[in-house]
Amino acid sequence: YSLGGAQVNSISKEGGNRFTGSIFLAGTGDKLQSDNLDDELRAAGLTSINKVRKVFDYNAAFGGPIVADRVWFFATGRRWGTTTAVANTYFDANPNDFVFTNDLNRPLEPEERDGGYGGRITVQATKKDKFSISYDCQKNFSEQLTGQLETGTIKTEANLGYCQRQDVTQGSWTRPQNNNLLFDAGVTVSRFNFSNHGTDLYLSDYEQCGNGLPNNVLINDVGLGFSYGGVGFRQLALSHQTNGRVNVSIIKGSHTLKTGAFWMYGLGGGHRVYTDRSPSQVNGLPGWYTFLNGNPTWLTEFAAPFLTTNQLNPDLGLYVQDQWRVSRFTVSAGLRFDWVRQSIAPTESPAGLITPARSYPARTDIPNWKDLNPRLGVVWDPKGDAKTAIKFGINRYVQSATTGMANLLDPAQANSSTTRTWTDSN
Repeated sequence: YSLGGAQVNSISKEGGNRFTGSIFLAGTGDKLQSDNLDDELRAAGLTSINKVRKVFDYNAAFGGPIVADRVWFFATGRRWGTTTAVANTYFDANPNDFVFTNDLNRPLEPEERDGGYGGRITVQATKKDKFSISYDCQKNFSEQLTGQLETGTIKTEANLGYCQRQDVTQGSWTRPQNNNLLFDAGVTVSRFNFSNHGTDLYLSDYEQCGNGLPNNVLINDVGLGFSYGGVGFRQLALSHQTNGRVNVSIIKGSHTLKTGAFWMYGLGGGHRVYTDRSPSQVNGLPGWYTFLNGNPTWLTEFAAPFLTTNQLNPDLGLYVQDQWRVSRFTVSAGLRFDWVRQSIAPTESPAGLITPARSYPARTDIPNWKDLNPRLGVVWDPKGDAKTAIKFGINRYVQSATTGMANLLDPAQANSSTTRTWTDSN
């Protein structure tokens, strides 16, 4: 369930018996671009155009033997990113005055900055047993992950940039028992943090993500058609999990049989999200404003801070598949059992400016789904010369699902906000 659809295996580099490496450097600036901003466009109100300020990608890799024929290493690192300019888009001259005014001296140039590094050690413990352990880490930032700043519907001070940090530790084992029998297994621990680059769920080491202002209230002006002011909240999401696999492959004559299992389980209590709405610009009031052409019309208030904790326990897949050849036909058939079970942990949210402390009991089996998914494929080589193939397949897959259903039904998110007219005396 965690993946959904078809899956593809890849073979990672692991080093060898000689030292080898590579370096890749690429980049460009804005000098290779033309500029069509002329008097006619300026007269129409265009003051700047879209541009690519810079694009860069630097990476290096190196590997080789630690003990010849027995132990090898491979390591790599990469840094890449872009800076662009968005037409007619500027910072707010004064983000604290509840009015958006273009600062023509500060055009907006959204950035994306990404970095990663990793290493792997492989050990040929016996003639048949090979073990591998690896560690990979990425830290990414994008001012506009989906291009939202280019739509003109949100200003940079109100835009929550995308910040994430993930590290993955993996171990694997393979053993070709003989020419007909292969065993392989692996386990992964993944730690994924997003919404800011801090690590403390309760935001003691919070790092602002991009130009969005967490201590300024968000203002959505439906007359002007954009939001501005600030983000209005701070947040951290932790999504840590472990997964593993074990497979057995049997190759005998015209048959290739494979069977195995895959599992995934949430760590640290599951998928945890803590949100604090207390913009100091409005004395910590957890809310946002709706304006109409600069005039306040609505106030939306939130129950904050609040915590959600949703667990995946477990995501399990058991499968068996066989492929056999009969004359010019190759038939593949398989059956997979998928089981996903989600739950909501008991949580306690502290008191906020307008809400008391709240607690919520645990809930289990949200959902508890079990599916049998058959797979069938046929390939026909009509001439037997391996030049023409006619293929047919019919397969059933489950849609990807981890903790989404539990998050949707989490009582901590029920009745989390209310919207009042500006003149509501209550």
